[in-house]
Amino acid sequence: MKGFEDLLPSELAGRRGPAPMRPGGSPPRAPAPAAAQAALPPAAAPAVEPVDGVPDATVDAWFALADADGDGRVADSEARDFFLTSGLAPADLSKIWKLVKSPEVIAREGKGLSRHRFAQVLRLIALAQSGSYPFTQENATAALHRHTWTALHGAQLPAPRLAAAGAGEGTAGVPQQQAAAVAAAGGSGGETQQLATPAAAAQQQGAEGPSLAAAAGSVAALFGDGLLASAAAAAPAAADEDDDLFGLRALQQRHDTPPSSSAAGGAAAAADQEGEAAEGPGTGDSLVRRLSRSQCVSHRDSRKGGLVRIAMGELEAPVAFVARLPPLQPKVSAKLTLLAAGNGSLFAGPAVNGGLLQWGRPEGNMRRPLDVEGSGPQGQPGGHRLNRLMSDLMFTYTAEQHVGTEDSDAAPAIEVAATEKGRTTACLLVDEPAQLLWVADKEGWIYAYDIGGEPGLSLRAGHRVYAFQAHRVGHVTAMARTAQGELWTGSSRGYIRVWELGEPALVGEAPAVPRCRELRKGYGERPHNGGVLALACPADGQVVWSASHKGVLLWDAACGAFLGALQRGPTRGGGAGGANSPDLVPASGAADNPALRYKVDPCKGLEVDPLTGYIVARPPSGDWPRVAADQEGWAAQTDNNINELMERVSIGGSKVVQGAGKAVKLLGKLLGGGGGDKGSQDIPSAPSTARSSSYSSITLPAAPSAALPDDDASMSGERERSEGSVGAIVALLAPPDGSVWVAHAGGTVDRYAPAGRRLGTEECGTNITAAACVGCRVWLGFSDGMLSVRGSDGASLKLFQGHSTGILSIVQAGSRTYTLAADGSIKGWSSAVPHDADQDALVAWDEEAVQTFRRESLRVLAVTWNVGESKPEPGSPFFRWVHEAAFPTQLVVVGLQEIEMGSSSVALAAAKDAFSQRMQERGNTNAKFWSAGLLEALGGERHWHQVGLRQLSGMLVMVFARNHLRDEIGEVTTASVACGVLGVGGNKGAVAVEFSVHRRKIAVVCSHFAAHQGAVEARNANYVTICRQLTFISRAWFEEEAPALVPAPRGKLGLPALAAPSDTADAGSDDGDSSSVGAGDLGMPPSPTAPAAEEVMVGEGMRGAQMLVWLGDFNYRIDGAYEAVKERAIRNELGQLLELDQCRREMAAGRVFRGLREGPITFRPTYKFDKASANPFGYDTSEKRRIPAWCDRIFFRGSQPFPTPEPQEGESAAAPVHEEDDVTVAPLEYNCWADVTDSDHKPVYAVLEANLPITDQSKKRAICSRLLKRCAAEALGREVDEEGEVEGEVAPPSVSLQPDHVKLHQEAMPRQMVLLRNDGPQPLLFSVSHDLPAAGLGGELRRRSDDDETAAAAAQQLLEVRPVRGVVPPGQDVQLQVHISGDEWALRGALHNPRLRYRVRLGSELSAGGESNDPCAAELTFSAECLTRL
Repeated sequence: MKGFEDLLPSELAGRRGPAPMRPGGSPPRAPAPAAAQAALPPAAAPAVEPVDGVPDATVDAWFALADADGDGRVADSEARDFFLTSGLAPADLSKIWKLVKSPEVIAREGKGLSRHRFAQVLRLIALAQSGSYPFTQENATAALHRHTWTALHGAQLPAPRLAAAGAGEGTAGVPQQQAAAVAAAGGSGGETQQLATPAAAAQQQGAEGPSLAAAAGSVAALFGDGLLASAAAAAPAAADEDDDLFGLRALQQRHDTPPSSSAAGGAAAAADQEGEAAEGPGTGDSLVRRLSRSQCVSHRDSRKGGLVRIAMGELEAPVAFVARLPPLQPKVSAKLTLLAAGNGSLFAGPAVNGGLLQWGRPEGNMRRPLDVEGSGPQGQPGGHRLNRLMSDLMFTYTAEQHVGTEDSDAAPAIEVAATEKGRTTACLLVDEPAQLLWVADKEGWIYAYDIGGEPGLSLRAGHRVYAFQAHRVGHVTAMARTAQGELWTGSSRGYIRVWELGEPALVGEAPAVPRCRELRKGYGERPHNGGVLALACPADGQVVWSASHKGVLLWDAACGAFLGALQRGPTRGGGAGGANSPDLVPASGAADNPALRYKVDPCKGLEVDPLTGYIVARPPSGDWPRVAADQEGWAAQTDNNINELMERVSIGGSKVVQGAGKAVKLLGKLLGGGGGDKGSQDIPSAPSTARSSSYSSITLPAAPSAALPDDDASMSGERERSEGSVGAIVALLAPPDGSVWVAHAGGTVDRYAPAGRRLGTEECGTNITAAACVGCRVWLGFSDGMLSVRGSDGASLKLFQGHSTGILSIVQAGSRTYTLAADGSIKGWSSAVPHDADQDALVAWDEEAVQTFRRESLRVLAVTWNVGESKPEPGSPFFRWVHEAAFPTQLVVVGLQEIEMGSSSVALAAAKDAFSQRMQERGNTNAKFWSAGLLEALGGERHWHQVGLRQLSGMLVMVFARNHLRDEIGEVTTASVACGVLGVGGNKGAVAVEFSVHRRKIAVVCSHFAAHQGAVEARNANYVTICRQLTFISRAWFEEEAPALVPAPRGKLGLPALAAPSDTADAGSDDGDSSSVGAGDLGMPPSPTAPAAEEVMVGEGMRGAQMLVWLGDFNYRIDGAYEAVKERAIRNELGQLLELDQCRREMAAGRVFRGLREGPITFRPTYKFDKASANPFGYDTSEKRRIPAWCDRIFFRGSQPFPTPEPQEGESAAAPVHEEDDVTVAPLEYNCWADVTDSDHKPVYAVLEANLPITDQSKKRAICSRLLKRCAAEALGREVDEEGEVEGEVAPPSVSLQPDHVKLHQEAMPRQMVLLRNDGPQPLLFSVSHDLPAAGLGGELRRRSDDDETAAAAAQQLLEVRPVRGVVPPGQDVQLQVHISGDEWALRGALHNPRLRYRVRLGSELSAGGESNDPCAAELTFSAECLTRL
């Protein structure tokens, strides 16, 4: 939510997110130059500071425009609304504000901007918009005054540029005649002003159509000649952080588009949601209407109460199909980390039971086949295939079938048992040419399922065509299918295996185990010492790339031979040779040095034949049998060693387990954990210890003394210099254009040719966590939820905020691309992004969003009480009052103070807060007493349940809800801030619980502020500390439930750095490919291959809540004498006492509880009373004679801030509804229970009525789905109707393949060409794959001899088609080269010439991962015949 004032005054507000300018939060004061010092103004500043390039009359009109209430000063909220029209980000404007309104200026001049200060802000805005001067501290200080700036630079500042704030009658409350004066002043004197008046904005909107971007004005683009470009040009890469006052270098790198003169209302989006943290609490990105437009700036018209949206240009998020919202109950929901898509289905895993969740069709309707038994002749070949065909034809829709562990508002899905019972899915791969889904589990098993046939069919165990254990040590972390039809698998232990797949099993048959080969580097070393992150097959088809987090290796795709380790920097002595310079065997004696032999210089790559494109480094086909024999021997040796190890473990397992158990218990005692359970978390069990040591027993061939590339110590210094900032590898991609992309966590993306020659390097920002190919483009996901779309040349095409947490996975499913975030949400975007249809879809969504809302009232009972260590009996007045007051409500929130006291409680609370948040969420004995007592008073578990609890020493907050809301409440997180003893004690501070009801965030904060009559400043300081530090932290929902002893270090943008997985590397060993691409373990995204010890997601604190209840013992007193105050309290003369109330005075001054209100106080002061006194007026009679006061208060707000602490005349109790999705809160009751005498405080309660907008998620999905269909159709150039359906029939692609049959001979005709032509208007993607072997010459059925089978198998291995994937531009053709190589004797002896058939699948860019019957797809075939004799 934009324009919301922070609870903390803006000049004191801290900022969560990028690092502040200084640890203290205030900019450094650099001394001005001597010339500037001489020209400094005197102490009495001039009344009016001129603005360069703008007449004073224009500035006066601007000031009147911003001063909506006409009080002669521009208040904080007024300034925010006006200055956002400059196009600068809220975070940048906040820093400018702090430069002008320093604490000294506030103390001297008070709140708001005078005319003089207003002009200074405009001068700094002009500096920030200028492309000529960097925004350094020196320039900012000088720009405050014209003469200082002129003395420093000898020229004036350029004029500030402001866009239109709205349209209609007047502007922000300024009359039409005054607005006209602004226009006249802006255009006079030949000034080059770009101020857009309301009338001009209306004319512009009428001339340019309803474009939201046009309404933003003509401010320079954010990444063009504006602030970031100037800052980047002025500061070197290693400049001091203070020079980057706006902290936006990372965003500039992430969106490095060329300068543009387009409208830059989008400039304000540069701060994302973090930039607003310093300005206002906001409503977060959970508002349904803003789910697709989370980066819009809103300007509110103070006269008409309207809202005008200013589009955020390139940073604006397109329409999204929300398939899954963040789980309400993460502990019982599926902890998804994987996404895959194929043939009309979306798969995500692992599910609760270890399998997969499957969505069929974007609307969530799952086509589930009927089981057909006995159909077809079982005794004949193909009978089971007929069963599958009948099953595919006989299906039904089950639109309302929900998984029990999924939320009811998510798109309907089914859970499929893709793994054996008790096993967890670890890796997914969709093989589109074969229409297979490959699933790997944590035990090393791999399963393949047939997903062909009717799109969207549910996955069943009967469709399993392969099942085998690929790796017995570690689990499968990467899979790839090569053009030769082989399956490559990588394990978490760094091993790579190749599986020669046979015929798939028929339905009902047991799948056969394929033949296995294990790959090794030179001299028998395993490929990666760390887990294999990814395997990629470039479109060229000759090599396979493998990557761990620290390096990339290249392999021969045909035989699996090791070709080399890719170096990110040039090798020693490599120079800047040509692209085809030999690198494997350098000229000067390097052939005898293994350390240089296997290094691939990225400046040259592997040697490539310039005529044929063949990689010369590949071993000749005559060596393939020897290579295959070695690889089979390595696989057998590994399996034998594992068998021997397991036998040893089984014999002595009991002793090992017993010894480990004793060691764990001893360690737990030493750590003070009181047992072995806590200490066992970081101690590996006996089986895992033995498994880790198994590799020492594997005998490998002896390596020479010269080290391989991985251990080359001489490269370490160069490696640190060249790779120290790129971070670990997070993704390896092979786009259809033939390149290979390597993405690093540090934000660097390298693009390579298939042979390893670097094509370019792009700096995309920081903390890349996911990447995927979408058509011809590449999507990148970041740890802050941002998504970047990049072209094949690496240029940025689109950058937008996709999620509020880090991106875990991205996958294309035809016309939609789905993203999975760390909070468990799944969103589908148009695969055509960016496209002109995106903006039309956003406008249509704004118009139709109102159809998805309905409103519902929710009554909340809020209670606060300082119990003074008392424990009332179950039948005491307090519990009776709670029972009675809660009867008409649905939610009860209770905040208690002083449930325990003493130094021991404070110390224990500090220890719990540091090491175990869950202990504070369970509470100690005292907290459980109150939790159980209140639940019983409400009516017990039959009617109510506890939503959340948080304790900090003597403070306790609890939330209870009626059981009928159980399915609508979730996303519970807690937080606490200690600001008591020494500033860290838990006796003072706050505890809070945040949760959602109907997906609307509600935060309940219970506080205890500093005591004593005169400690007003201390109480205000407590308020400031809580506003700054209160942040709701929840464990990432993919985290293991076991608590961690030590919090994990955090990364730069919210995701923590991960600990090294225990099963991905040997203890104490260096990563084997550390000298290749990548360096160091930086903060990495969560992945199934690297579980974290402690994963957390940080929220926004109170500003993200759409309803806030802040209650507690705030200790604000009444100023006055004891007797006088007591007398007025007894006589119920509350009006006079309220005028002396410290809290109301501080609220009126804007120092505390900004934007909040409380109900009308009609009860006497609730502090301080004599305990157990029956006298209702028994105020403190002790010698201290404490002055009566309203210490106990309850404040609240909804989505919008209250403009004043108290309602004005004629104003309703609740804040006005500006948007359909606003939450409003109004007080129904506000009183105290005076007959409760257990403490010296009286309990205070309030009954609040919240009006919540409830979104019909299914209706919203239907609207978004229709809009996305329209986007896809327009991207393909089709006509669509109003419902988004394509008008008329869709013609298949116009493609041809000539010739459809080629003949090859090893010596006479080793190479042939096949032309693939596209005569259509759209580019088409193609892929080539093996089909089943042809029957023989003439297509006749023949009984083939053993020699024929051998020759056919040899031909399948020796024949290569290049490229195997690619793009066919419209009206052009692509040459497919069919090449035969190898030993011609392998084909001799066959009675018939072996013939292979190839399938060429073609489709649009929106067909990848889509349905097999896509009308935009086509399939062609051609055959290749190997002549055994001429």
